[in-house]
Amino acid sequence: EIDLDVLRQETAKELEQKAFASLVWYLGRRDHSERELRQKLSRRYAKEFVDAALNRAQDCGYLPDPQTLAEKVAQRLHRKLKSYPYIVNYLRQRGLP
Repeated sequence: EIDLDVLRQETAKELEQKAFASLVWYLGRRDHSERELRQKLSRRYAKEFVDAALNRAQDCGYLPDPQTLAEKVAQRLHRKLKSYPYIVNYLRQRGLP
């Protein structure tokens, strides 16, 4: 006989691991702000799994410093000759200072 509580716990653990694996994949492609990661992960996973993945990434030191990331993104956009208001809006949309 299958114990449903054990099955739920195992399924929850698997979903937590999958959410974290997705987060690491996104960060492997490029740096993302916490807000961007939360939005992308929320499309596929429940809030509890997204929160767990973000907490684990924070504990592992995988999440970039928001200020450093904002400077990096702003410099990239400036090199592409984007205007100051465009850059400010772009950073705000991504939850960066």
